[in-house]
Amino acid sequence: GNNTTKVWNFWSEAAQNVTVSRTITDLSAGRYKASFETAGASVTGTISISDGATNQSADMVLAGWDSYTTATTGYLTVAENASVTITVSADFAAGGYFKMDNIKVSIVSDEDLAAEKTAKLVELRALMEVCNALSAEDYRADGFQILQERLNEATAFYNTASANLADTAIEAITEQISTLTAAKEALVPASIVNAEIFVNQLDLSEDFIKGVDVSSYISEKQSGVV
Repeated sequence: GNNTTKVWNFWSEAAQNVTVSRTITDLSAGRYKASFETAGASVTGTISISDGATNQSADMVLAGWDSYTTATTGYLTVAENASVTITVSADFAAGGYFKMDNIKVSIVSDEDLAAEKTAKLVELRALMEVCNALSAEDYRADGFQILQERLNEATAFYNTASANLADTAIEAITEQISTLTAAKEALVPASIVNAEIFVNQLDLSEDFIKGVDVSSYISEKQSGVV
């Protein structure tokens, strides 16, 4: 299922979507992930691995001509003799191009999975430390309260996951990172204050002249008034 001997080159004069896929059959039971390397510009897209019921995907990141980056999906757990489909979907801007190389489907060992979980926990821990260092007086109270609640939840999760790594799903760690990041990014500086502006209604008499005096407007424009 791996392609590491050829480079696929794509270019599109017009904006369009291009999708390529391949199905691999009779897999042994286990956890699998898909990855590829890409280079190019003006294209967004994904690589995904699916058994028809569950899908894992990753976004391609393009850094220019011959500057390859790797995208790797999350893992997909399948039963004996399962089939999976690898799909690459690319959205081209006009003139967009990319090269695709080293398309791989890899089985994820217990050791690999434990290493991925540990790396994610380290990422979560670093984010928690950043949030802990923030000062309440620098932000609006409502947003900071939400951050503290998410931080408390993340701390409790981190402690449990660290003690029971094997029973912790990597998706759960990723979700904690995303939730805490969202709360942090939603903070509003205390210096920003909502100012309410009121305009009192004017009670005009029925004979009040409304509209525009066209002749006066034209005269003023001809005299140079702007």
